[in-house]
Amino acid sequence: MAASSTKMGRNDLFTQANSGALFSHLTSLTTVEISKTVEVIGKSFFKQCSTLTNVILHKDAGLKTIDSESFAGCKALININLGDAGPIIEIPEKCFFSCTSLRTVSIPGTATIIRKQAFYGCISLVDVEFQEGVKTIGESSFAKCSGLTTIPLPSSLKVISSKAFENCTSLLGVEIPQDRDLKKIHAKAFAGCWALANISLPYSAIFTHNTFQNCNLFASEGEWDPTECLRMRYDGSPVHNICYDSSSQTSDTVNQLLQVWEELSLSNTKWLEDRLRYDDDLGMNPFHIVVTSVNLKKEILEFLLNRYPKKVLVSGEFNAKTMMDYLLIHSSKEAVPLIQMTLQKVFVTSINDWGMGLIPKWKADLEQHIQSLHVPTAGDHDIQTRRKLVREDTTRE
Repeated sequence: MAASSTKMGRNDLFTQANSGALFSHLTSLTTVEISKTVEVIGKSFFKQCSTLTNVILHKDAGLKTIDSESFAGCKALININLGDAGPIIEIPEKCFFSCTSLRTVSIPGTATIIRKQAFYGCISLVDVEFQEGVKTIGESSFAKCSGLTTIPLPSSLKVISSKAFENCTSLLGVEIPQDRDLKKIHAKAFAGCWALANISLPYSAIFTHNTFQNCNLFASEGEWDPTECLRMRYDGSPVHNICYDSSSQTSDTVNQLLQVWEELSLSNTKWLEDRLRYDDDLGMNPFHIVVTSVNLKKEILEFLLNRYPKKVLVSGEFNAKTMMDYLLIHSSKEAVPLIQMTLQKVFVTSINDWGMGLIPKWKADLEQHIQSLHVPTAGDHDIQTRRKLVREDTTRE
């Protein structure tokens, strides 16, 4: 069946739950527009449509059901916004299984559960938006999503099932503030997430020692249960806690926190510097925590850079990582501007300390190189491309 694009409405076969895999394995289909009248996309309907790159879902649509494996193996599909597509009640099993080009996805709040292997093997996925309402992340639902660096879990979440994020090898940060009502994290939920560096869990969460199996963050001799460490991670560490919580706060709240921080630093500079030097039990200082956050906050990082620029290249006591190590692999589109700001504030500003031997033209050239760093557009989430651009810009003659 030859087709490059198609528009689907109420009278099309695909609106019937028993319509079967009508477009399955169609290799010439590139664009699908789903009208507001569509309520059902049947099982395996677009499975293995290897050239499908664009699925247009209209805002305030009436889509209620997407059956299992509907888009499985659509290796060219780049993004899909389910958030405004209609009252979808779940993301079904293997719905986007092995969609290896999928970069961004929005999960609607009406979908209370993400079923088994829904996004398994989506190796290019870097941006997942959970709307409030999602309660369960199913077994292996995001396993082997090796491009994910952060996970912004919704406050409505109750259960993270076994192997949910297994072998997400680029995962840096998972944020679950203490006020969240997360009940259970099952076995091996984050197993093999060896890059995981920033996580704190609420006291209400129940989990086992193998939840974080083969994570370098918890590497130690013998068996070690990280339960108490994660629950009490920021007890007695107010500066670390501010940096961690800032990711989920508004800019106004962050600025209020910084005002308090400023007052503390003026009244007791040694107290603040002692805590900035301090690594928590997982080897993270405040710089590390800020740059591995789900939502990178420029205000917090700028505050730290203005006062403690030399700590940018300080590595953690246990993980030997600097804040720049983490920032360079962060998949957020905000990472490049923060890299640019860090270079400007730390390295260019530090040249002023070199004395009379400073060559003004060399300083100006360095500033120009830093300013020329490519800032990605909202749709540019390709972390490999971003790393390449950063590398080329900083070495350009």
